[in-house]
Amino acid sequence: LAVSVPTTPTRAADGLFVGVQGNHLVYNGQPVRLKGASFYPSDHARELVLSFDDGPDLKFTPLVLDELDRRGLKAIFFVTGRRVIGERPEDLARRELLGRIAAHGHLVANHTLTHKDLCQTPDDAAAEIDQNSEVITQATGVRPLLFRAPYGARCHTLEAELVARQLVSVGWNLDPQDWKDPTSEGIL
Repeated sequence: LAVSVPTTPTRAADGLFVGVQGNHLVYNGQPVRLKGASFYPSDHARELVLSFDDGPDLKFTPLVLDELDRRGLKAIFFVTGRRVIGERPEDLARRELLGRIAAHGHLVANHTLTHKDLCQTPDDAAAEIDQNSEVITQATGVRPLLFRAPYGARCHTLEAELVARQLVSVGWNLDPQDWKDPTSEGIL
């Protein structure tokens, strides 16, 4: 994928189009596979969507970006807004890093403001989603259209909040659980 998905088709750096037609996410004129208002990676063995949650992280995100650039790959970064708000030097650095992610042609997507399980705290859903979308928009200049629920939470109230905001919920079919042991030995 090439850029944060705008509401109207946009030519990405690689010349391909990313956008939304009706309720369909489109990449290079082809609809991305959706189930309802949710996107799930393909079951085909040769297709892969790389995504990273909970960032940006000042230590690891630059390393990931460098490796993606080196290999000519694009990914989706699901951002938790609390990591980029504030005026401390590290907050400003994370905001700048968020801009770098977008500038390198990666998708920047919503992962809530504070990483709450919105099915357990449905009264917080609107603020968590809207405030994080605003944080991402301010940092990248593009409003995100993709959303990943923390913990993979799914419920009718969250689905309704996402539909009301025209956000596509993106799931996963492989969780490396790298957060359990963040050492390189543990991840590999």
